Amino acid sequence: MRPSVSAVSDAYATLGLENGSSLEVVKSTYKQVALRTHPDKNPDNPDATAQFQKVSEAYNVLLKHLDTSTPRGPPRFPGFRFGGDSDDDEYDEYDEYDDYSDDEDEKLHFYMFLFEELMRGRANRYMNMRFRREPVDPETPEQYQARLRRSREEQIAGEERRKQEAAARKAQLEIERERERAAAEGRQKAKVEAKKAQAERQRSKAEAAARNLQQQAQTKRSAVFAAARAGKQDQVKAGVWEDDVDAAGGEMKAGCDAFVKTLPKDPQETLLHIAARNGDKELVEWLDAHGADPEEHDSRGFTAFHVALQSGHIPVVEYFLEQHPPKDSNDIYQRPQDKTLLSLALESHEPELVWKILDNGLATEQDINLSWAWITSTKGRSAMKKGLGGRKGKAQNDEEKFEDIMKLLMRFGGFTPPPTPSSSDNSDGEEWDQILEASQHTHTQTQTPTQQQGAASQAHPPAEDPSLQQKQPQMMGPEAMGVANANLVWDDEKVCRNFLCGTCPHALFTNTKMDLGACPKSHTERLKTDYNAAKEANPSDPIFARFQLEYESNIFSFVDECDRRIRAAHRRLEKTPEENAKTTNLMREIAEIELAIQGGTEKIEQLGEQGKVEESMREMAAIEALKNEKGEKERELQQLTDTSGASGHQKLRVCDVCGAYLSVLDSDRRLADHFGGKMHLGYHELRNMLAKFREEREKAKNAPPSSAPAAAASSSSSSGAPRESRGGDYRPSRGRG
Repeated sequence: MRPSVSAVSDAYATLGLENGSSLEVVKSTYKQVALRTHPDKNPDNPDATAQFQKVSEAYNVLLKHLDTSTPRGPPRFPGFRFGGDSDDDEYDEYDEYDDYSDDEDEKLHFYMFLFEELMRGRANRYMNMRFRREPVDPETPEQYQARLRRSREEQIAGEERRKQEAAARKAQLEIERERERAAAEGRQKAKVEAKKAQAERQRSKAEAAARNLQQQAQTKRSAVFAAARAGKQDQVKAGVWEDDVDAAGGEMKAGCDAFVKTLPKDPQETLLHIAARNGDKELVEWLDAHGADPEEHDSRGFTAFHVALQSGHIPVVEYFLEQHPPKDSNDIYQRPQDKTLLSLALESHEPELVWKILDNGLATEQDINLSWAWITSTKGRSAMKKGLGGRKGKAQNDEEKFEDIMKLLMRFGGFTPPPTPSSSDNSDGEEWDQILEASQHTHTQTQTPTQQQGAASQAHPPAEDPSLQQKQPQMMGPEAMGVANANLVWDDEKVCRNFLCGTCPHALFTNTKMDLGACPKSHTERLKTDYNAAKEANPSDPIFARFQLEYESNIFSFVDECDRRIRAAHRRLEKTPEENAKTTNLMREIAEIELAIQGGTEKIEQLGEQGKVEESMREMAAIEALKNEKGEKERELQQLTDTSGASGHQKLRVCDVCGAYLSVLDSDRRLADHFGGKMHLGYHELRNMLAKFREEREKAKNAPPSSAPAAAASSSSSSGAPRESRGGDYRPSRGRG
């Protein structure tokens, strides 16, 4: 039976739909409303059951109204005529909604059914049959009330049952939630404990690995130091270059004391100190180019230069003076606390080292006076004789060395040969020792830090003891006391010929980094005036040509020394092939790490999408380790870039006039201060002098032939005269000792 129109409208309203909504919309809406109004979902609402039943009834009404899958009544078939037309509207209506197809097989079966029914005579079997409903006894009022009462009781019982079920369900949910919470807490606690244990294992593993690395590094370092002490140059180079042993610093690394089997006598002694003490110039040069710091001090306050100087290794000292000019590297040559550089040179008993200290301005006048007082005392003479007399068959050379040292001190200090103290006269020896002690006391009391660093000072003999004042002129000569200049003439050996001919270089660089100190020879205007007068009176005298040639030679030697420093500075600013290779390797390693980080990041994203949290956490830890490694490589590359060559991050360049280092980042004002400075202007003046000398020689070449004999005479006499170098430039032959 089809539902009425009003019932269909009420059903649509119950579900909240518009009239005429499709079956699919009705089904979808019913599911939502049924879930929302189900009694289990609304345990506290007593009307939930009635609402749910009302929704169900509305759904059933709409199903009956919209479901056309079965025919509404028994099919009635019209008579078949030729053409197959039918005027039965009811059958047409049924045919419009049936589920039968019109294919030929179904039609054949249908006609076969009709034929069979007709042939068997069953076409009108039930034509006159009537079907009626069986009579039902009417319900009495008592029965009706009883049925209502049972229905209410069943409803009340159902409500109670649902309440109990809801309470039990709620209690069960609470139990399950509590159980899940406890399980989650347990899992979280276990996860935290596992992470702590893993972190502790990783920390212990990292500590063990770090300790192992420290032990390996210290073992390699100790082996390199042992090879250096044994003079095994190849092993030292292999350790520094291949095993990454730092060429700077002492043998024991910080925190690695426990890994050193035999403690060194001097923990601050570096590889450069050992190579300098052994006199291995090649190893010193190699270490200096591979990270060694020439300014490092041992426990005595000695640099590698001090060690080589005291040990008497001339090639090593020459290397330091050439590659690290004193005016540019003052910390290398700064005197130790209890010794002067000149005293270290005297301990080496090598005249050439004494000359190098004096010639490079590394000894103050006070140092020279003290050294002269000591070497001319009984104690000093005996010490020098003892130090020089320990070799068989070389007594003559030793005596010559001692004389050379005495001559150097006399020439640079302006002293005269002292009377030889008698070793049998103890009173004389005590007097010489008193002079030394008093001079040392005066030196300690009056010396300033600037004097300790090599600046020239105008020191005077001690004045506390009148008897010492009387003996100083006898010991040092009248020139050292300033009483003999009145007796000098312009051609005397003690008169500065540079000053007579023009400008003495000692006067150009006062109070600068290149301060040469006071000229050891006399600068007297009276003598210069006498020289110019004599030259004007007799200009053809060969002595003037010889003086001029010597003057030009001295100026050229100063400029040539500056050019040598400039070339050395340019070499220091260049990167070595090893540094270039190391830079390339670091850049390649950083690029590989970046690729690994990129791939790991993509893998983390994939694992996160797949829900694999633990694996993604492990991958993230690996990425963090790669980032740390990349940071270390980048810092190492930056440090290599900053320290490679000698320019560092300052981007230095070398002044082509004076050899000073300039930064490309300097402001115009700072550059102007440099170009207007005394040192730059001094070398500029010396170079102008050389240019002027060349012009004069060119003019002399193009001069008339009448001037040729005079020039030849000048050249002949100059070649026959001994060369006196600047400021007492005395350099003994190495072959003598």
